[in-house]
Order: sequence, then C-alpha cells, then structure tokens
Amino acid sequence: AIQNQLESNFAELTRPLPENIDLEWLDFRAGEINRALRVSWPGVPRGIHALYAGGCVVQIMCGHGLYWGHQYLFNSFEVSDPIEQLESFLGPTGIITVLGVAVLCAYGVALLGAVAFRIWVRVSTRRGRARLLVELDRQEAQWKEDWLAKARSWPAEDPRGS
Repeated sequence: AIQNQLESNFAELTRPLPENIDLEWLDFRAGEINRALRVSWPGVPRGIHALYAGGCVVQIMCGHGLYWGHQYLFNSFEVSDPIEQLESFLGPTGIITVLGVAVLCAYGVALLGAVAFRIWVRVSTRRGRARLLVELDRQEAQWKEDWLAKARSWPAEDPRGS
C-alpha cells in the first residue's frame, strides 16, 4: 500500500515544502560543515590511532566473548522466575558473573578510544568550524531565498520520467 502510494504520487511526495525551509537549511549547513571539516585517518595523531584501533579490537573481542561465552559470563535467570529468587545482581549467585563484569568493563573502557578520537576531532577543527559557521550565517538569508524560489518552481511532473 505504501509502495503504491509512493509510485502513484511520487512527484507530490518528493516535492520540497516551503514550510520545511529551516530543516533544509540545517541539513545543508551540517553537510557543508562535514564536507569542509573532514578528518582523514593519516591526519590523526598516532596516539589517537592506537587508542581508537585498540578500542575497536577490544570491542570485537568482547562482542565475540559475549556471544560465544555467554554461559561463563551470565548465570541463568528465567523471565518467569520469581524475583525473590534472585540473590544478587553480581557474582556467582547473581545474573552477571565476575568474569561477565570484567568483560563489560573492558568493553566500556574500550569505548574511551572513540571518545578520545571525537574530542581530538572537536579540538582540532574548532577554529575552522568557527570561521565556517560565521560564513554560513552570512549566506543563510540568500540561501533560503534561493531555496524558496527553487521550491516554488519545482516541476509538477514525476522527475523519474515514468
């Protein structure tokens, strides 16, 4: 039913709506920022490389461990079991064994590589981002005016040619 609606009303459903101009501007702005401030792997410092790649390897190992060794990491507790039967959350009588806690902690620590990378990207692109935002703010009114003109003159026929 949805596919039929899309096929029979494609032109109307894909037409840009003037009331969405602010959302379109935010999408354009985000795209320009991503395009202009792209960070390449060779430009990243070696220490961040090591943290990020090492964290990825540890996450993969933890994921495999959780999948293949779940019987060693988690104790049995069925959904239908009474909650009073649960003695503790951690340990030999809890839901998660000590080894399970260690694996989950290792996974959490491995996330710090991605956090370090994101912080480095933010810091290293801060000045360029500030300059770009000023330039984009200057362009906003003209861009919106051009976009509205394009939206108003949008062709009524199906652009796919069918």
